[in-house]
Amino acid sequence: RAASQSLLLTPLFDARGEGNAVLALLPDGGAQAFAETGALTLRFTALGNTTLTLRQGEWMNLGTGRAGKPALSAHPGPDFVRQVPRGFLDPLPTRADKFAGRPREAKPVGAISYADAKPWIDHADPALRRLALLRWKQLAKKTEFRAGLVAGIKTHPEWQVILYPPD
Repeated sequence: RAASQSLLLTPLFDARGEGNAVLALLPDGGAQAFAETGALTLRFTALGNTTLTLRQGEWMNLGTGRAGKPALSAHPGPDFVRQVPRGFLDPLPTRADKFAGRPREAKPVGAISYADAKPWIDHADPALRRLALLRWKQLAKKTEFRAGLVAGIKTHPEWQVILYPPD
């Protein structure tokens, strides 16, 4: 991706950068952004095109008044962290270097059961439930798995189309 391309466009700012993972919230006319990876340049269209660069791990907060100056911090604020979906909070550490040059064979652990998958299938976050649907829809053909899906269809209605496809 070219450095001049916008990574994110919002009513208050646009973000540009390369190799970025960004979390942004736009609460009630304000704006918050966290540069998880890479540097990120924010251009505040609502503030006369003022620019601010976030380095990896930095957080920006622009209050709801829009007239204030964006505040920069080395860590995200607690309100921001509370609003981030749980699945994004605990990134796994990069450990590829530790295992470089040491090939390992994956060991099969057996078939996944409905009981194993149920916490993901019934997860409160709809995005995670959709991922479970994509990952395990083939298992709906197995008797035990299908029986669990049918019994709990009220907690995961997105499986309806898999269990009972339209003719």
